[in-house]
Amino acid sequence: MKRISSPLTYPIKLLSLLLVPYLALQTIQYSFVLISDTKVDPQEVMKLIFAVIFTSIFVVVSIRVVLPLKTIYVDNDSLIVGGFFTQTRLPFAAIWSINGPDLTSFRRIEIELKERIELHERITFMPHFLTVEQTADTLRRRLDT
Repeated sequence: MKRISSPLTYPIKLLSLLLVPYLALQTIQYSFVLISDTKVDPQEVMKLIFAVIFTSIFVVVSIRVVLPLKTIYVDNDSLIVGGFFTQTRLPFAAIWSINGPDLTSFRRIEIELKERIELHERITFMPHFLTVEQTADTLRRRLDT
């Protein structure tokens, strides 16, 4: 069994899960401090607007890009897909296609399934940093056989 996803998958997910509430709470706290001040400086308002926009973008990116990442191991005839608490064996016969990497997801590979398996229609993972193209090509070759 060989791991093809990055060992940084879980640390990145945990960091994202910790930073989202932290940024949201800091933005809320800063807005309350700004509201309670009787004399509001326009620069402080711009800082608050920037904080709200940055936090919103970070939350969206975390939800759409980071949190769906899975750990992937390759076995002889299947993939073993892991989340935080579960692992699922996914036979190559259940895979419809392998997409990526492209310009929008230069490090992510997306596996589309023929049918929904354990709440997933797609599985996204991030391979080791320098082996993205090689990993995608290897998986495509195994899918074709």
